[in-house]
Amino acid sequence: MTTLVKGSHKMNEGVDIFEGRLEQLLRPRQANPEFVSTLKKKLMTTPEITLETRRSYTAFWIIAVSLFMGALTVFLFLRKRQ
Repeated sequence: MTTLVKGSHKMNEGVDIFEGRLEQLLRPRQANPEFVSTLKKKLMTTPEITLETRRSYTAFWIIAVSLFMGALTVFLFLRKRQ
């Protein structure tokens, strides 16, 4: 059941005028088919993600520590002999 309020007819006309004006201002645009195709392809395919792994310097540190310890051993051995 609809109850009409006094002046509601004028308000409906105002809304209709407003909607008509908005429709004129906001006419739908035709999208560029090439853009739509590219966008669809980007959205529908799984992106290829490459994760970079952090370089492990374990071998470098083992060699560096070994050389340092060897040099320290030689230094201490030669110093003790004097």
